[in-house]
Amino acid sequence: MKKEELLNYIENNWRKINIYKSTGPAEHWITTYVKGVWGFNGKRSNHNFWKKLKEGDILIFHSSKSDLKIKNPSGIIGFGIVKHTYVKDGFFWYTEYKKQENIWPYIVIFSDIFFFGDVQKINKNRFIDEKNDDEIKKDIINLSKNCISFEDIKKNVRVNNEPYNFPVQGSASSFAEECKDYLLKALKEKQTVALKEEDVQYIPPEIKEDISNDYEASKEIDQIPKEKQTEYINKKIEELSKEAGEITEPKERLIKHKQRFNKLKPYIKKKFDNKCQFCDYTFIQKNGQHYSEVCHIIPWSKSHDDSQENLIVFCPNHHKEFDLGDKKRRQEIILKLKEKFPDINYKFE
Repeated sequence: MKKEELLNYIENNWRKINIYKSTGPAEHWITTYVKGVWGFNGKRSNHNFWKKLKEGDILIFHSSKSDLKIKNPSGIIGFGIVKHTYVKDGFFWYTEYKKQENIWPYIVIFSDIFFFGDVQKINKNRFIDEKNDDEIKKDIINLSKNCISFEDIKKNVRVNNEPYNFPVQGSASSFAEECKDYLLKALKEKQTVALKEEDVQYIPPEIKEDISNDYEASKEIDQIPKEKQTEYINKKIEELSKEAGEITEPKERLIKHKQRFNKLKPYIKKKFDNKCQFCDYTFIQKNGQHYSEVCHIIPWSKSHDDSQENLIVFCPNHHKEFDLGDKKRRQEIILKLKEKFPDINYKFE
């Protein structure tokens, strides 16, 4: 999306989209430039904020003081348009590599990103853990150039006839409508670097594998006569649901499960036309395929159960709600599915 397209998107949807600010140290925004993502920790307020984000929301990037010894300005360095969210394993950010801890696992993936600084001077071919502190400091200087300072906002934005103090505390928050008007004006006037979607949209390896498996399964099913496809899909599900022998060694059992489950998921999805079994929602991805997710009712780590009675096809929102909701909400969802699909004896945790 070009800058002009972003401006049109914001102006035409001003009352429909949510615009928030997200705060983090300057070195963490280098990861945003390279991977096209942002992250939140497990603190309740941050987790709840992450859960409510939806496609099309805008995050304004507030770069705070660096944890490295460098005098970088604190201010707004760019914008990102939310694509979707997921939970990561491993490390993305400078502090995570230093502490060897997955501190910000709740990830936002952006479809488009816009920076005000000289980000073209940042080497995208080397990730944050491959750079020394001097290299990172240079990246921070380039990233922070041309930022919107909070002094500028205070001088130019008034709320109830008082100078507006932009909310700099906290990992994420909303802010005054009057400030949104000023930021839109600043965006129009500032030079920006727009990253193409394929440059910024980070697709986790497990999602890439899902896309590939879905495609191969669809090709296979399309070769079966339509009147026999349902029977074929049910047979494949039954075959792949069975435990692959009496495997007692935990590591080998986990590997076998992942291999089998990754092959099973496309058939479960296909059986329900890639639609959420709870709300019937789906959407078409850029590759032309419909998107859905498969969830274990009782986690495989507890049940070792890949049977159809322990699997549900969800949209991303209901998958997240089922995984993170309390026991009562999970049971409500299962009861509705039992009514909707009486032939499947869904399990309770």
